[in-house]
Amino acid sequence: MLTKKVFLASTGKDLAECRRFVIQAITGLDGYQCICMENFGSRDAEADSFCREQVSKCDLFIGIVGHLYGDCPKGSDESYTYREYKEAKKRDVPRLMFVAAADFPIPAKLIQNARRRQKQRAFRREVEQEGIRQEFSSPTDLAIKAIQAIHNWHQKSLTDKAEQRLKRLAKLTQNYILNTKDLMRSFRHITEELAMTLAVERVSIWRYTEDRKAIECDDLYTLSTREHGPNIKLSISSAPRYFEALATSEVLDVKDARRDLRTSEFLDDYLLKYGIVSMMDVPIHLFGYLGGVICHEHVGELRKWTPDEITFAIAVANLVALAIEQYEQRDSEERYRKAISAMHDGIVLMDDNAIILDCNRSAGRILGRTVEEMLGLSSQDPEWRTVYEDGSPFPAEEHPVMVTLRTGKPCAGVILGVHKSDNTVVWISINTQPLFREGQNRPYAVVASFSDISNLKPRVDFNKSS
Repeated sequence: MLTKKVFLASTGKDLAECRRFVIQAITGLDGYQCICMENFGSRDAEADSFCREQVSKCDLFIGIVGHLYGDCPKGSDESYTYREYKEAKKRDVPRLMFVAAADFPIPAKLIQNARRRQKQRAFRREVEQEGIRQEFSSPTDLAIKAIQAIHNWHQKSLTDKAEQRLKRLAKLTQNYILNTKDLMRSFRHITEELAMTLAVERVSIWRYTEDRKAIECDDLYTLSTREHGPNIKLSISSAPRYFEALATSEVLDVKDARRDLRTSEFLDDYLLKYGIVSMMDVPIHLFGYLGGVICHEHVGELRKWTPDEITFAIAVANLVALAIEQYEQRDSEERYRKAISAMHDGIVLMDDNAIILDCNRSAGRILGRTVEEMLGLSSQDPEWRTVYEDGSPFPAEEHPVMVTLRTGKPCAGVILGVHKSDNTVVWISINTQPLFREGQNRPYAVVASFSDISNLKPRVDFNKSS
């Protein structure tokens, strides 16, 4: 879990005891750090910019508003506290505001002039418009309410983050998983989304090389620079403990990557080089085997990965696996289709009812039809008017496709004549091959290939013969 930084803003002289109670309360919370002026030293114009910069870097802003407006930086008529509050609003930093009760005492020596009192009343009115604002009557009351408000904010932020992750998961699925036409482009978007959603410095997608002796980086995104890095190759032999752990784990969630035995093999050449302290690596399983990994690499302080973060990362890894499988299947089908289309012989795919599901252009050319006209026809369709070499009718049930569907055995070199739409006959030599699903003995489809052998046959005038 990353430490949450909480900026505490208030005037100091009138609310010193309140500040002390709240600082003590925040410091006692696990995973929280209080950022306050007590740690900044003396204030001047430069300190004003420094404080506002600190506000922008914090996860949460706590403002305590009393009845004293407070001092202003040189050249400004706005108090330090009000300027810090404005910075939090400008940066959209979540704000928890606490307003002193009307009867909260102010030491007489600190009472300011009418103009300052007027500005403080305006400040209080502005704060009253905040969504999360509470009134306090004492330092103890303030500390209790501050702790409860932080707890409520934390729970809400967890819910918001969960909803945000679900939305990002839906976006990834819709835009970059289901419509994976450019796999590398999808990878770039996925690494960016992971880095932003999980607030992690480096996210990368790796896949095993064909010989499985190394993994190669398809994309590496660095959050701070918003850049996609060059390809890197890592040999399996360079980190045997890591790859063994990867092969046997659903996820490697490593808080201290430099000391953990699963990842310490990368210490000198990788972890120290890039400042990586924590890692979360999720395997990518492709077609039932380990095909790659998504790496989440955190820099800065040690990070304990939360169950929600791990669940989200695993879900994305599963989606990436789906994207890769779909892309490779489409790519394989496209190569197959191109190869089939380029063949001189006719190729036809038929289902278990002998209906044509697909064919190449050569099949249409040989039989005198377009591909579109071929689709949906059956080998038993009477308009084919198939004949034996002697011109006698070729029974539909004896067609090689029907024989293969009935027996589950291939046919080879069967010669028959097919009438084209112009009533001429084309002679073909046809071969058939059954296709089976695993565990079944009845073909679910048949592939038929045939070549035009008309130039080897004597021309027959079937009209005259009849």
